[in-house]
Amino acid sequence: MKVTLPKPLTVNSLYGISCRGGYAHRYITEKGKVFIQECMYLLMPYKGQFLEGKLKLDLTLYYCNRGDIDNVFKITADVLTKTGVITDDHQIFKISGEKIKVQHKTEEKCVIEVSVIQ
Repeated sequence: MKVTLPKPLTVNSLYGISCRGGYAHRYITEKGKVFIQECMYLLMPYKGQFLEGKLKLDLTLYYCNRGDIDNVFKITADVLTKTGVITDDHQIFKISGEKIKVQHKTEEKCVIEVSVIQ
């Protein structure tokens, strides 16, 4: 499965933290909800077709200003789980990534390919 997604948000933009009853609680921000909805739309053809077994995630990040690739892996795995493409991110046994600098913000994107490890 290969799909192009928008450039992922930073972890701090996707998640917020609040304290309730003396305990920290992580939640998805409004900006994060919009990003996940957009990804869900793009991943709709793959929804419910859970990839089984050990998986490999290949990721290419096209960025203009800053591109922190290690955060992109976690956010992408979370989105794949939330959209029902994979059962859980613990299935991902192998990851590879590449960053490519682009000239304009409109060219920013994240191309992912998920495959089953034989």
